[in-house]
Amino acid sequence: AWAAGAGDVSLYTAFTQAASWVRATHELPNAEWRKQQEENRHRAETLMRAVVSVKVARWLGNSQGSGFFVEGGLVMTNFHVVDGAGEGKISLELHRGWMTPARVVYADKQKDLALLEIVGQKQNLPWLSWGNSIEVRVGDPVWACGNQFGYGFSVTHGEISAVDRVRQEVFAGENGILFQTDAAINPGNSGGPLVDGEGRVVGIVTGMAPDSDRVGFAIRSNDAAAFLASYHQAVENKNL
Repeated sequence: AWAAGAGDVSLYTAFTQAASWVRATHELPNAEWRKQQEENRHRAETLMRAVVSVKVARWLGNSQGSGFFVEGGLVMTNFHVVDGAGEGKISLELHRGWMTPARVVYADKQKDLALLEIVGQKQNLPWLSWGNSIEVRVGDPVWACGNQFGYGFSVTHGEISAVDRVRQEVFAGENGILFQTDAAINPGNSGGPLVDGEGRVVGIVTGMAPDSDRVGFAIRSNDAAAFLASYHQAVENKNL
């Protein structure tokens, strides 16, 4: 009969330890990947409820963009998305296809920002929280959300490519500093949120470089939050 010697035991022990290490190193990435996948799905579901499609009826045909709830009944978008829209010409498509009319209550062409207010029921509407754009760094992961090509809610993933793009160098005649991202930005994304890994808004998508591939730009969240604060100050001072 065969009897294991000390060398055989050492070899067996080494083999089982190696097998355990291989199994552990294989399972760990899978577990981390599954956790990341669940987090991404949860983030997308949260965004889906707070992001809207902005539809504008115009004389020469309809146009579309994106927006998101910043508080009950108020939606932020780009000025250029709703520029020139007449009374009763703006409608929002919310989660699950619910349509509702909206009107512009505050706008700033130079900042390319506008606030829309839902006409009608405003209860139980989710909104997104602000991130601090001062803390954003090149390489940070971000998600761009919106109504790409008018197909409905979409999410694309990328990174912050630059934090100090001069708006005038990208969009002639406009002032300010923009983020640059390689998250896919397409027609219809304008006005949608650019969010960080915590689901906080760090930018508002404002456009893409002409004839470019994955070179998009976003207004910094702190500038957008200041715009929202100026609206509340105008309401308080009865200047609207």
